[in-house]
Amino acid sequence: MNQRRAIILSGATLIFSLITLLITLQVPLIQTGDQQIRQLVNQWRNPWLSTIMVGITRLFDPTLGAFIITLTILSVWYLTNRWRALQVATTIFSGTLINHVIKAIVNRPRPSVNILLHYSGFSFPSGHSATAMVVFGSLILFLSRSHYRWRTGLMILLAILIFLVGFSRLYVGAHYLSDVIAGWSLGLMIISGLDLIFDYIKKDR
Repeated sequence: MNQRRAIILSGATLIFSLITLLITLQVPLIQTGDQQIRQLVNQWRNPWLSTIMVGITRLFDPTLGAFIITLTILSVWYLTNRWRALQVATTIFSGTLINHVIKAIVNRPRPSVNILLHYSGFSFPSGHSATAMVVFGSLILFLSRSHYRWRTGLMILLAILIFLVGFSRLYVGAHYLSDVIAGWSLGLMIISGLDLIFDYIKKDR
């Protein structure tokens, strides 16, 4: 178990670090690729899909996002125990804090053309994508260790939601693909890293 978590942590850290380096150095390849992906996604826009994507992307806007986060922490508390609820809360709030710090350091501007929803702040990494990963990913983590009959279906649903939140950020023009992948990677880093730390602390208690 520890070896698998360490592998996930290492892989996510490698992906995040590589993308961050490429963005910081303003490597033309990733800049061009981001623009091409945006143009491709923009070609898929239509009224009914836009309505769906806007609804999905607003899941982690401040008000609704706070509700989902609170519900997630309380659900973990109810289904497991206070220790695991504390782990989820720490994971989510650490992810939010680290994301804001990295945004301020990297300072990458958001896309400026073909925007469906306008957001303030910087682009890298995607906060919505990172939050979706730490929230829904934490639920996947604990469901994977449970014995509920419906856990597999729920885990698949949560994984689809993580993907859709990230894709919606591309669709509405709030982020580039590299922002989204970095957000997912950052969230996965925090989940796996804190899971190792909390298990270590629990063993020593």
